[in-house]
Amino acid sequence: MKSFWLLIFFVLGSFSLSAACISGDCTNGFGTYSWKDGGLYSGFWKNGEKHYFGMQFWGDGDFWYGLYKDGSRKPGFGTYVWDDGTFENRTTKVTYEEKGCVSGNCEDGWGVYIFNNGDLHAGYWKSGKQHFFGAKFWASGDYYLGLYKNGSRKPNSHGYYVFDGGKSKSYLGPIRYNDSGCLVGDCNNGFGTYVWSNGDVHTGYWKNGKAHLIAFKFWNDKDTFIGFYKNGKRQKRGIYIYETGEVEYRTDKVTFSSTESIESVKKKQINTDRDGEYK
Repeated sequence: MKSFWLLIFFVLGSFSLSAACISGDCTNGFGTYSWKDGGLYSGFWKNGEKHYFGMQFWGDGDFWYGLYKDGSRKPGFGTYVWDDGTFENRTTKVTYEEKGCVSGNCEDGWGVYIFNNGDLHAGYWKSGKQHFFGAKFWASGDYYLGLYKNGSRKPNSHGYYVFDGGKSKSYLGPIRYNDSGCLVGDCNNGFGTYVWSNGDVHTGYWKNGKAHLIAFKFWNDKDTFIGFYKNGKRQKRGIYIYETGEVEYRTDKVTFSSTESIESVKKKQINTDRDGEYK
């Protein structure tokens, strides 16, 4: 009997080390969950399931930026990248029953708002308007990952735009902001947006004052990167847009500890497999 309980303790202990919510709220909010095999999800959650906008990175090199509903991304509204660098922009519309600010803070913070016509915007809000990074999915089938200022991405859009037919276009901006420094959130050990005096913008996680985990980086010289940083260094994992408009899909494997914690987190034990989805 003693050996039986020791076995149970070992299995549960191994499970707890294999996956963890390492930042934010992985139950009902925005949080990042890490798996021992190198998989990582950063995005919004509802009732412990991936929901609304999120970014999934698998241990084998594949990754996905797009929408989830009740834990599933099928059939697909977003960009899927395979480990060999090939990609597919998928534009099957996702419908949610809720309307209004459905997660987070859509007045002055990080949140998701669904408009009456079905459009969805996930990102930062300032005085009730989209500001800094935002992921916008239109009911028409288009989507955009990029910068906003005072509720608009125009006239100098800076980001990755996909039309409802799947064709993408790079917008090179740049968008100028009036202030510099850590303008929102926690740019030391948390999630925040830092704007440099030269116009560079970085939204993402920070650890000991260095960019770490997911980042949305927009350079004043028009380059863009949406992907991983580790201890302040940009990794070759994510979407990189050059000032020429050329897009590179980088799939190097990057591993983060499933036991490290950037900040205080609301932990939720969830299904730790790869949810059986097709690629």
